[in-house]
Amino acid sequence: MKVPRKLRNDVSEKTLDAIARAVDEAESKTSGEIVVHMVHSLLPLETPRRRARRAFVSLGIHRTRRRNGVLLFLVMKKRLFEIVADDGVHEKVGASAWEEIAGRITETIEREGFEAGICRGVSLLGEGLAKHFPREEGDVDELPDRPRVEAD
Repeated sequence: MKVPRKLRNDVSEKTLDAIARAVDEAESKTSGEIVVHMVHSLLPLETPRRRARRAFVSLGIHRTRRRNGVLLFLVMKKRLFEIVADDGVHEKVGASAWEEIAGRITETIEREGFEAGICRGVSLLGEGLAKHFPREEGDVDELPDRPRVEAD
């Protein structure tokens, strides 16, 4: 998939490939599903949380078999991100874990750059999922590992 024109200054094919590998690695330890979704910007008066929740539903993350999907939603122009988890995951993992992961993503981005921060975040999301939703025999990858990139 080619990077849409609006996002070409924000992300490269190499970065998308690295994130896809991180998702594949993280999901190898859990039955959970991790989706990374990028948009260039938000609509006027739109909050990142509202847009992330809308993406969570439109991407079908809420329809995973075990209801154990997590979305890492990125707004590239504003350099913001949101973590949205299915209710079953959120109940087990808890808000404090998401806040800790968000903090570590931010720290890694500041120290090592965008690609490293997002890949680290994906890894941490996978670790959190694996504690409550370990990989099971015959598990099927329900959602694509490659980041979804939305051209506004």
